[in-house]
Amino acid sequence: MRSRNPSAPRTRSTASRKLCAIAIQICTSFAAEPAESAVLSGKAEGPHRIEGIGIGFVPPHWKRADVNEVQSATSDEAMRMCRRLAREEGIFAGTSSGLNVIAAIRAAQRLGPRATVATIMIDSGLRYLSTDVYRPGYNS
Repeated sequence: MRSRNPSAPRTRSTASRKLCAIAIQICTSFAAEPAESAVLSGKAEGPHRIEGIGIGFVPPHWKRADVNEVQSATSDEAMRMCRRLAREEGIFAGTSSGLNVIAAIRAAQRLGPRATVATIMIDSGLRYLSTDVYRPGYNS
């Protein structure tokens, strides 16, 4: 088209534009927070046992528009997931990672078998050895 009209604006092909639109539509982001202190969801702050997150207020750089959904789980659920990750997957992680995996599993169940869901686990279970998280027989 440009060869016939050099002043015509450069545009992508229709197929290329559709591909870009499809790629944008399928990307969904989730935030995870303790159910006991679900301030990102507009609930009251409260005590919880998921270290490193759930600070009791909305962080100043939080942009709700960047997140499609906020998931929450209780401290006990996150701790159970930590033990399950260690027992079944060999992943020695902390409670915030347990919460992330819970949110990822819920997202995967809702999005269906064709979806690819990823999460990031940035903590180790080492600092939790002195807590109830990995205590034998605790709330298994």
